[in-house]
Amino acid sequence: NTVSAFSINQTTGALTSLGVTAPFGYADWNLTVVPSGRFIYVVDSGDGVSDGAVWAFSINPTTGALTSLGDAVLAGQLPFGTAVYPSGRFLYVCNQNSYDISGFMINFNGSLTSLGPNVSEGDVPWAIAMDPFGRFAYVTNVTFGNVDPYGINHTTGALTSIGPNVAAGTQPTGAAVDTSGSFTYVVNYGAHDISAYSINQKTGLLTSLGPDVFSGWFPISIAIASYFP
Repeated sequence: NTVSAFSINQTTGALTSLGVTAPFGYADWNLTVVPSGRFIYVVDSGDGVSDGAVWAFSINPTTGALTSLGDAVLAGQLPFGTAVYPSGRFLYVCNQNSYDISGFMINFNGSLTSLGPNVSEGDVPWAIAMDPFGRFAYVTNVTFGNVDPYGINHTTGALTSIGPNVAAGTQPTGAAVDTSGSFTYVVNYGAHDISAYSINQKTGLLTSLGPDVFSGWFPISIAIASYFP
C-alpha cells in the first residue's frame, strides 16, 4: 500500500531511491502521471465490494518527492486501469467489479472533480488506452474478450460509445495506442498473445490487422516507446 519513487540517471538509466510514500490506501494497484509531470494519481482498489478510490499527489520537480493533495476521491468497485487525457485535463478509471468507468476533471491544483455518473462498460473493464490527440479511447473487456471504442468530448470530458466493439483474444488486459494515433495494440492474458488494430481516423473504429502474435505467457500490460528522431 505504498508508492516507491526513484530518480533516473540520464546517462546510465540507473535508479536511485527517493524513499516511499504511503497513500493510505487499501491496495494500490495502479498509478498514472499527467503529461506535465506535476501530479500523480494512485488507484486504491478498496475491498472489491465497496467503491475504491483515487489518491492525488503533487510531484516536486526538483526532488521528485510526493505530497498528498488531500482525501481520496471515490471511483467504482475494484478500480484498476487508468488513462489521462493528452492535455492533462481529465482522468479516467476502469472499475472491474462495478463494470463501469469513472471520469474526473483534473483541476489546476491537481485535485479531482467527478465528471458525473460512471459510464457503464460491459463485464470487468480492465484497461483504457487513449489516442494522443484525445479523440478516442479504447477499453479492454476481460470477460467478453473484446475492445470497446469511445469518443471523447473535448470540452466536458464525457465518454460516448461510438460503435461496435471488436474481438480480441482471451482475457484482454493491457492496451496502448501508438504515438501517431493510427494503431491500437492489446495484450491477451489468457491467450498469451497481442492483437493489433488500425484506427479509422474519422470514426475511431478499429479494424483487425490479422492473426494475433505470441507475446510470452500471461501478458498483463503493454507500452509503446516514444521516438524522437
